[in-house]
Amino acid sequence: MSVQVAKGPIGRCELTAMTMPGFGALLKDNPRDSAHNFFKDTLDGGAYLNDRNLVNTLVNGSGEAIGFLEGLGVRFDRHPDGTFMYYSGVEHTITGTPRQLGVDDCMGRTFYNALKGEIGRSGIHLVEDFFAAEVLSDGKRVRGLIGLDIRTGQIMVIWASAVILATGGFVGLYNIRTGHPRDTGDGQAMALRAGAGLKDIEFIQSNPAAFHHPPSIRGVIVPGWYLVMDKGAKYFNGEMTEFLHNYDPVRRENTTRDIKARAMHQEIISGRTSANGGIYLDFRGVKLETPLEDYLSEKAPFLLDYVRRLGLPPQDIFKTPMEVAPAAHYSCGGIAIDEACQTGVPGLLAAGEVTGGVHGANRLGNSAMTDIFVFGRIAGEQAVRAARTKGPGPISKGLADKAAQFEREVGKIMSGDARAPLRPPAVRARVEEVMFRHVGFGRDRDGLEQALNELERIRTEDLPRAGPSSNSPVFNIDLIQTLELANMIDIGQAVARAALERTETRGCHNRLDFPLQDDQDWLIHLLVTRQGAELKVDKTPVIT
Repeated sequence: MSVQVAKGPIGRCELTAMTMPGFGALLKDNPRDSAHNFFKDTLDGGAYLNDRNLVNTLVNGSGEAIGFLEGLGVRFDRHPDGTFMYYSGVEHTITGTPRQLGVDDCMGRTFYNALKGEIGRSGIHLVEDFFAAEVLSDGKRVRGLIGLDIRTGQIMVIWASAVILATGGFVGLYNIRTGHPRDTGDGQAMALRAGAGLKDIEFIQSNPAAFHHPPSIRGVIVPGWYLVMDKGAKYFNGEMTEFLHNYDPVRRENTTRDIKARAMHQEIISGRTSANGGIYLDFRGVKLETPLEDYLSEKAPFLLDYVRRLGLPPQDIFKTPMEVAPAAHYSCGGIAIDEACQTGVPGLLAAGEVTGGVHGANRLGNSAMTDIFVFGRIAGEQAVRAARTKGPGPISKGLADKAAQFEREVGKIMSGDARAPLRPPAVRARVEEVMFRHVGFGRDRDGLEQALNELERIRTEDLPRAGPSSNSPVFNIDLIQTLELANMIDIGQAVARAALERTETRGCHNRLDFPLQDDQDWLIHLLVTRQGAELKVDKTPVIT
């Protein structure tokens, strides 16, 4: 029997359900596309740090992923003659090939409706509100997973022939983010402790169209920004001067997100900010055949209604410049995998944003969903093969001891003085602040070293004092946040260590003290592994 666990109610605890339009695919009825073009665009978007074998798998598996989704009832936008409609996307790629398919402005909802029905039909046992804590291994291969049933507070062990980590990214480490606060790097941290490596973990993509002001909607993505970048939308600094041409003279507003975020950050630290410390995004110059509000009401109704419910009237978007700033959006690095989604730890597989290598130093805007469905299928097939050939095997004393160790850890957290603990949200806020300030979109040696020191201080001084204010284990969110904090610190230190090692600027890694891309010395993958309590960073050349 297959078991699927989710950290919360499915569809409400991850980013996929929030996905906006954009599914890049190579399909036969697109005469302008080819495997060569898709491959070249992905490499150029990733600043040529991508794992070529993974990109090849992504490109060649994208068409089958579309067929799978349409087989579940998903209907992508088509012309009256039945052929797919292809969009160019927010970024102008190096080949200029349109290959982005759309459903609506929140295609993730459509995917979840289809997938949830398939879970039921397939007989998969779904366990929601489950905190996965550790991958169980007997030293030869993975034997299962241990975690906490949040609804009951009970420790659970799931014995398995294979485990797939598909836990998403770690943008929850940053206090200004577009993603889910529960993206705390749990999968990356579990893999690191199990003996897997983290590849190119220093690359954290930002979204350059996230509201900066007012504070109540900070991090929320501007509705429809991706639809009007080539229709007259403009970025201005605090002096109401255009600036993107200084960073990408050709593509300007249609440059890749890493270049745009880097340009915005440079304007901000140079003091040319908007009234509240951001950058202005101005829709007033957008030229359309219909009024902008009508256009966005049709093309981006979900996000438009969302900001309206948050108290932002649409006219504030259409008639006055908005204050925006980069916000943590996507984890480009993660668990190192091969084309079969294997991590190097027998029986441990990974797919999606939890992995690294597919997107290199920066992800193109139409490839996140492609990544999930292409590599998710491969990981699933590998897990089925393992289940048929390996079998469950006996439960050793060592495995039982590991399960007991986690139970003792939870007991220790719950046995603290509930009258005056250091509340987990307060500790988390400090971690987020350290990561955003020193390991965010502008980095230098001094800041990264400060981050490493402060994260270690939080680990040794604050984390042992953090605990729940209630002694009931049932839906004890403080307990879950305390467990998450350990993962956040592990991954925060891994990101900072790799960022300190990479002495260049590339993609969404912006070293202020090394502002140039260095292809001579840094076409290099960094692999972070754990040796005891220490992190080790190794270099491997990019295979070209």
